[in-house]
Amino acid sequence: MPVGLSAAESIERDPFVRAAAIKTWREPPDFVSVNLSELGWAGIVRAALRAGIGVEAGLGTEADAEELARSPFGHQIVRVLVEVDGGAEDARAVAQLVPAAVPQLWHGYGPRTWEVIASAAAAGHDVRVGLEDVLTLPDGSNAPSNVELVTAAVQLTAHRS
Repeated sequence: MPVGLSAAESIERDPFVRAAAIKTWREPPDFVSVNLSELGWAGIVRAALRAGIGVEAGLGTEADAEELARSPFGHQIVRVLVEVDGGAEDARAVAQLVPAAVPQLWHGYGPRTWEVIASAAAAGHDVRVGLEDVLTLPDGSNAPSNVELVTAAVQLTAHRS
């Protein structure tokens, strides 16, 4: 099972510190997730690749996807994380800019998470769900834990994929 870590600026604001930290990991993960909307993302990607760590590119907007396509890293990433604030339409707009050969994992935020998950499953992409993304189940009721969210996602994707 591949293990990944986040390199988000919410963990450390300074991208130089994040890139330097990657170089010092004694037990590196299989991949590191790097958000292209964050300052210094290219240096973090470069540090990960030089350390032999795969990169998952976090794309939240069409501009992020276009930035990845213009970069020298587009062919070196292991997966794209389509993580949109909007709904399924926004996710599809971002995803259509990703080369077909690049695996995608989609997730959303808030109640629109469920439409993003359904759309991802219909398109044959992997999904992610958890209390970090959404606090309610598809019917609008509160999710007591991640177990219920995952169960709902499995049920939602089972008949769509």
